[in-house]
Amino acid sequence: MMRPGWVIAFGIVAAWGVVAPSRAEASAYYTPTYVGTPGEVGNVPIADGMVSNQATGTSHAFLQSTRDRLGSLPSGYFDGLPTNQVRQGATRPVLNTYTMRPVAVNGSGIVLGTIPIHASSDPWRNPALGYAVKQADGGFSPFRQLAFHGEYYEFPQLSESGQILINRAGSGGMGGGSMLHDVATGVETAIRDLIPPELLARYGNSVYALGIDDRGDLLVHLSGAEPSGGGVLILTPPGLDAPAAVPEPSGAWLAAAAIAGLAFRARRRRDG
Repeated sequence: MMRPGWVIAFGIVAAWGVVAPSRAEASAYYTPTYVGTPGEVGNVPIADGMVSNQATGTSHAFLQSTRDRLGSLPSGYFDGLPTNQVRQGATRPVLNTYTMRPVAVNGSGIVLGTIPIHASSDPWRNPALGYAVKQADGGFSPFRQLAFHGEYYEFPQLSESGQILINRAGSGGMGGGSMLHDVATGVETAIRDLIPPELLARYGNSVYALGIDDRGDLLVHLSGAEPSGGGVLILTPPGLDAPAAVPEPSGAWLAAAAIAGLAFRARRRRDG
């Protein structure tokens, strides 16, 4: 049985270095930015490239462009995506060739998507999840499997940073939890290991990743230690500035009006 980290190409399964993606031994902690409680952030935490606290009106930029890019690529961009041969049908199965279906792509040519791997009356019902990388000659690398169908919660997210966010369901030999997979190195890091211990102690040890943006910032929900339901935070990778808070429009307007009023009074005193 195929395990995460194996490569599928042209109907042939071959080991890709290791049976499963490597796990990072240690990582520098990310910088946390508190957004609000789950109730303040709401059921749709990311909207129009922003993460907002609905109670205070404060927002933080959180741009995600990899899914929007699918429809803007030139014709033929996905020609040469990996294929796999799988038998389809119940009574008299027929060997068919299936091409990877892209779900997201970043500017470096990393394509996140799915491909059938199991014989079935409908092989697309339980496809494998993985990615392929566009090569210099215009073709693609073999399909690199991350998980079987049902081994993750929600659909994983691809970032412009070259990382894939996946919430593993606890099967497939990888253990459960929110994970960050680095395509360049193949290293997979538990997001819990990126969070300062004092933060986990304050909000709780239950970590669930809600999103990853173009820079590699992570939006996470920590819970288990507070009756309010924990906290929603943005985690910023080392070397990057934490996203600045953007005040609600009314607050910004009032601030601008106050500054304009001060300038007007100063000018009247000077002219008078």
